[in-house]
Amino acid sequence: SEFERAAADDYEDLAAGVEDPKLKTLLLELAREEMAHLSDIQGAATEHQSLQLGAESSAAVLPAQKELHHDVAEGDRPILEHAIEHEEATAKFYLELARLTPLPSLKQTFTALSEAEEEHARRLRAWS
Repeated sequence: SEFERAAADDYEDLAAGVEDPKLKTLLLELAREEMAHLSDIQGAATEHQSLQLGAESSAAVLPAQKELHHDVAEGDRPILEHAIEHEEATAKFYLELARLTPLPSLKQTFTALSEAEEEHARRLRAWS
């Protein structure tokens, strides 16, 4: 949830500083989609409150928190390149969660989120 909210906030911040109307529209669309992902995650969390992935078994294969955070203040790298890397890391994170979960409904949710993040990366690559 934390990653999706941060991504949505970052895309809104980026859009505020962009002059190109098409790029601004894309960034605002991505912000809305990240908020929709947040709703999906919250719904899955509510549905499966009792499920906990084993930290020892999953920590080694999941991306690090630093890799998942999208920091728009990082000025030494092009913004779109950084956003693409964030989306790709988040897609890998969800794909690994899909692989680890034994529940079909969670597997489906995580797979769909991974695919959506890959689509975000593809749309951002079209601008880079």
